[in-house]
Amino acid sequence: MTPETSTPQPSTTKATPEPDLVDRIFAYLEAELPQALRDVDHLKANIRAEFGGLDWYIPVKPRGASRQRQQEVLRLFNGRNAEEVARQLNINRATVYRVVKKASRR
Repeated sequence: MTPETSTPQPSTTKATPEPDLVDRIFAYLEAELPQALRDVDHLKANIRAEFGGLDWYIPVKPRGASRQRQQEVLRLFNGRNAEEVARQLNINRATVYRVVKKASRR
């Protein structure tokens, strides 16, 4: 007796491509502002033509949040409480020291 081997059969249904960043942004906008976006396909095409092929990083925190965090670290840090400051601000202790070191160089 020999074990039967089966080869995977190609799927008969077409796979739907994963939505890219543009699709996800417009899905969000359509959900939030359904009447504001009339010609979504035209807008998507224009955005892809303008920014296509480029890698983009969208930070989670808005600009200025890092500077605010640095100011808060420097306000709370007394030279001996890095662990406490890190816990209060929900950051790593090394980040506290990095902020303090950077501020001392200025």
